[in-house]
Amino acid sequence: MVDHEHDEPVTMGLLADKALKGVKNVDFKYGGCGVELSQLLFNMGLLSKEPVTVKGTRIVPMDLVLKLCPPAPKYPEEIKAIIDQGVVVEEGAFLVRVEGTKADKPVKIDCYVNAPGLVESFKKSGLSHEAYLTGQCGAVFVQMLVDDAFTEKGLFVPEQFHAAARRYCFQALAKLDITVDEIVS
Repeated sequence: MVDHEHDEPVTMGLLADKALKGVKNVDFKYGGCGVELSQLLFNMGLLSKEPVTVKGTRIVPMDLVLKLCPPAPKYPEEIKAIIDQGVVVEEGAFLVRVEGTKADKPVKIDCYVNAPGLVESFKKSGLSHEAYLTGQCGAVFVQMLVDDAFTEKGLFVPEQFHAAARRYCFQALAKLDITVDEIVS
């Protein structure tokens, strides 16, 4: 698991006093084969934006990687072709960790998101696992609007939902096989 620059630590930090009872430390960690590949590319210098000379030609390593990297599959036939070729590995991890104090004692809350993998997501929806997770969360949010699960107006983030709206959201996501395991220590 590695730190991942994502919006949740930022919004949770900005809302710590209002919505999160003064939480002080929020980490967003990400894991899986993509992280391992990124580390290898970084260690080899292939993510550098500094030009290097190869056989007399100036090349920016990152530009070369981006040129050679195939686009993420987005159409059902592309995803099916990848699955049919045999998915070598289908793993990943999504952890949101919150650390703080409660009743003058340290507390750590780890929340792991569980969702269908590539093969199962494709069977359910014709989408990749990342598109499934992202899209279903967006769909639940729209359904929450339709069902008046929250009445707040303006720009806000999920941390600002009241308890009943959060419950509605998690229950609706669970019906789509998207769950969160919460471990408090």
